Amino acid sequence: MIFGQTIKLIIIGAGKMGRSHVAAFSGIPGLEIVGIVSKGGNSAESLSQEFGIPYSGTDWRAIARKTGANACVVAVAHLESESLCKEIIEFGLHILAEKPVSVNPESLMVLGELADNKGVVNMAGVNRRFYSTIIQALDTIRFYGDLKGLTVIAPDPVRDYMAMGTYSSEVYQQWAVMNTLHIFDTINLTLGYPTEIIGRGRFDDLENSWSCILSYPDDILCTVISNNNSGGMQDWQLIFHGEGMSVQLGPLEKGFLRINGETLPLPNVEVKGKFKAGLREQALAFTEAMRNGSGAYYPASDFRDHAQTIRLVDQMIHSAKNN
Repeated sequence: MIFGQTIKLIIIGAGKMGRSHVAAFSGIPGLEIVGIVSKGGNSAESLSQEFGIPYSGTDWRAIARKTGANACVVAVAHLESESLCKEIIEFGLHILAEKPVSVNPESLMVLGELADNKGVVNMAGVNRRFYSTIIQALDTIRFYGDLKGLTVIAPDPVRDYMAMGTYSSEVYQQWAVMNTLHIFDTINLTLGYPTEIIGRGRFDDLENSWSCILSYPDDILCTVISNNNSGGMQDWQLIFHGEGMSVQLGPLEKGFLRINGETLPLPNVEVKGKFKAGLREQALAFTEAMRNGSGAYYPASDFRDHAQTIRLVDQMIHSAKNN
């Protein structure tokens, strides 16, 4: 718990997401961004000058000791996150790490246990959980009754993304957990882990198309359709099915409610400055969790919950490949 003292935050990673987190945490009362770190140091120095952050460099430990930091955000390359998070937890900093924290659910469970033993607040950066449209959709469905099911449409033109050359080939080979994870994570958020997964698929290098039906108690079903490279930069879609009604989001920042033959729009997620509201709300939730010593709370995802999402994606793909 950080009570009555300033939260001193380090941002580790000065790329696109590092910049977004700097913007999202800036101006939160009782929190100061005291340092920013990058591999080479130049991008960290540039970002620190732009935002007036007092320290920058390549060594997060040195900056943490110099500033008395008690928290950090990890926004490094996908495949570097797990080992870095372990070092940070052992050091004793509260941690918000961009998804995926690890591609291995068992490793994530170990990290979660280590964080608990150290008394460290840990959160996975799956910021779509904080979109106002997703929260509104769930609140609206539950106001009228129970959530009866979920449809997830998750196209990602991975080959087009790969041509941009932003990441290593290994990232594109595991795109479902590297990026499409955001929309799959909403299954874990809304329904939890299924009792059964039945899938079908076609897998050819990056051109993977598959679908799954996830079964839950009380005859609740979730249908997942992932048609990668089906053409065009299509938006993800979520459809929440309630009692005599539905809420559809697509893209996730926009949506509408269907009830009694009427279609009513949901207010859009606002874009504030250089970050979406989901990032700001996530930053506020992380700050509040540190202040209260409460750990991550709804709709946030801690490392153990994040492991459940990673495991779910792995098992959906495994089921589709073997049927």
